[in-house]
Amino acid sequence: MKWSLPIGAAVALGLGAGSASLAKNDPQDAPAPIRVHASTTLPGKTLEDWVSYSDQVAVVTIDKEVRLPYDVWKERQRTGLVGKGEGLISRRVSVKIERSLWKSTTGKDAPKNFDILVAGWILNDDKPYEYVWAPGPRIEPGHKYIMAIAQLDNGKWSPISPYAVLAYDNERIGSGEQKGGPSETPANEQHKNKSADSLAEDLADAAPDETAKKNSSARPLERYRRVAEEKHRADRDEAPELPTGAPTDAPTPAPPDSP
Repeated sequence: MKWSLPIGAAVALGLGAGSASLAKNDPQDAPAPIRVHASTTLPGKTLEDWVSYSDQVAVVTIDKEVRLPYDVWKERQRTGLVGKGEGLISRRVSVKIERSLWKSTTGKDAPKNFDILVAGWILNDDKPYEYVWAPGPRIEPGHKYIMAIAQLDNGKWSPISPYAVLAYDNERIGSGEQKGGPSETPANEQHKNKSADSLAEDLADAAPDETAKKNSSARPLERYRRVAEEKHRADRDEAPELPTGAPTDAPTPAPPDSP
């Protein structure tokens, strides 16, 4: 079974469009969540991404979760913006910072406790099916994670990307809740089974993107926009010029033989 994430659902979570697939046709027989693969607003797979766009990298625990009402999706069903019985139920979890591993020199310190929106449930025929951004953690109470977080344009704190979250139970990176499958990002693969201390050392040595560094006082989304513009400009300047006509020293074709 293949579904598309409801229109506007990914945008509401600060992400790009995504699609989801079920391991089995009957979700009642499949305890594993629907795995959703999404394009993201900010990059977050490498340590360079983390030190370029986050304000802080921290070890965190999740204290509790709240299932949010989905009245807005009921209204969208009523007005035909989405199909009958379709929508999204969001989930809000409480994040508690246990320990900071890295901080930006220009960003603010994150509060000790804050809430974030995370993957919840996709509605199909008015039935909720648990989903997760894959590959990676679903972010659930009782577990510990490492997050690269930033204060976004709306003033709220959040991971810069679903991929900037690593499982960290048992004081080992890649250990613990990973309902979306083990993270395949360089940040996870290079530090798998290592401690947060090892990651902190590498973060201290990681170099941010040069354009991001020059715009470090800007909010993450604006910073990334400027990085993208600079890369586009550099690609355009390096592109070879296409010839506009035959070269002037091209040989003149020989006339055909006379009959």
